[in-house]
Amino acid sequence: VEAQMALFKNTLVGKLHAEVSGSGASFNPEKAVQGLNLKGSFDVKKARFATLDVAKMAVAGINQAVAKAAEKIPALRGRQVGLHSAPESVYEVIRSSFQMSQGKFSAPDFQAKAEPQRGIDLSGRLELELKSLGLKAQFELVDTYNLTKAQDLSVDVAGVTVPHVLAEKGKPVRIPVSVGCQLNQPCPNYGELPEHFAKVALANLSGVAQQKVKDEAAKKVGEALKKALPGGLNRFFR
Repeated sequence: VEAQMALFKNTLVGKLHAEVSGSGASFNPEKAVQGLNLKGSFDVKKARFATLDVAKMAVAGINQAVAKAAEKIPALRGRQVGLHSAPESVYEVIRSSFQMSQGKFSAPDFQAKAEPQRGIDLSGRLELELKSLGLKAQFELVDTYNLTKAQDLSVDVAGVTVPHVLAEKGKPVRIPVSVGCQLNQPCPNYGELPEHFAKVALANLSGVAQQKVKDEAAKKVGEALKKALPGGLNRFFR
């Protein structure tokens, strides 16, 4: 990456392959970068972010959001997640289509697929001001391998256990994050997270409550049948 696309020097490491069409002299000199008018796609294999700690960002975001969501769901109060170790996230591939024009770089379908058990998946879009390296990004982190153990988080409400309270049914925990500041000094913002987790948790609480009502109703029906049919249903099939 450093050899072929100097604007990403010290921010993204890996083996780059890119397909590019357009006009311009070089990725590298400042004047040439401002004059580039390009579009294409790239992928970076065996990749890692040098300035963006995705795992740390996920843990910080979850814990801040859970603390805020506890205002609506008291059972979440005091609950936290964390990595037992802090592995550097390693990615099988980071890829996107992109455009460069008027001194701006945009990647509308940015994706980073982690190696199994070695990172947190990431997808979204980003925009980069090439001269200042100003960054604007909207990402969704997906803890596919449950490295934060957030998917294991459960709460007890009125004697009923609600498992996987932060995860939508059948899915890993998702963490929407916006990132600003600069490419070499990114600043994550977790403003959307409390509402996201509150909605997921409330839906899970509702689902468990509805199931409890169904179970209790089924139990009452069964008890009524036993009273009405002392011999049980088997006597009708002799």
